[in-house]
Formats: sequence, structure tokens, C-alpha cells
Amino acid sequence: MNTKTSPVTTDTLVKMPGGFSVPQPLLNAVRLQAEERIPLLDPGVQYRAKDLLGKRYCEALTKPQHLQAGRCVAFLTLKDQLPLVERGRGKDNHKRYVLK
Repeated sequence: MNTKTSPVTTDTLVKMPGGFSVPQPLLNAVRLQAEERIPLLDPGVQYRAKDLLGKRYCEALTKPQHLQAGRCVAFLTLKDQLPLVERGRGKDNHKRYVLK
């Protein structure tokens, strides 16, 4: 008999397009980080999610959190919660964003 159980999380998950979901606290943290850095961005320049959030912020995330943070930026952009427009993908297959 297996007595081990799966870890239980109390975080609310936010469903995103493509069948993905992320914890609400991560979505909130990404939104706050992006909102703090957006005033520093140059109009017309294309940015990756990593550029929008900052190198230090992204380096502090685990690999799964880093991927989820990118999905959060895409989701927040799609829902007009960040003043960004998606501009497709670069050669590295990362989505690019510009200021509205």
C-alpha cells in the first residue's frame, strides 16, 4: 500500500489558453513586476517576457516558474491588463511585445 500522498497546494489556479494554468500569486507577482518596469521601456522596441520582467527577477524563478511567467505576460497582454501588444515570435521562438 502506498502511503505517500501528493503535495496539496492552496493556491488558486488561473486557467489560460492552451490548457495551461498558473498559480494566482505568480500571476499577481508578474503583473506587479511588469507594471513596475514598463515605464522604463522604450516605445517601438520589441521585448521578450524576460526583458519585460528583468534579468534578476527571472533568474530568481525556477525553470517551471520561468515558463509560467512567460505565459502570464502573454495572458495579461491578451486580457489588456498590461499596456503591451504582441508582435509575434523572434528567431529564438520567444514572443515579442511592444508598448501600446
